[in-house]
Amino acid sequence: MCECAAALSLWPSCVLRISPKKLSSPLPTKDGGTLRTIGGEYIAAMGKEREERPHWQNVCKLILEESEVVAVSWQLRLALLKDAKLDVAARHA
Repeated sequence: MCECAAALSLWPSCVLRISPKKLSSPLPTKDGGTLRTIGGEYIAAMGKEREERPHWQNVCKLILEESEVVAVSWQLRLALLKDAKLDVAARHA
């Protein structure tokens, strides 16, 4: 089994791993939302196509490993940027 397939099999666990830990800084999205905590509704609402992307699999891996908040926050920021979903203008407004 390739690493991608193994990560995909963990996706449901990742979605259920809702953490009250706050991200190192809020991440505003272009759909008008703001990610403030690790995991949760935003990740749960993503479509299959997005969750299969390597950058979202990296996010999931870090969440499941209960990595440092800074590491998860950084990877979430990168994943949102790669999907063109991070509202950069809102961050600097």
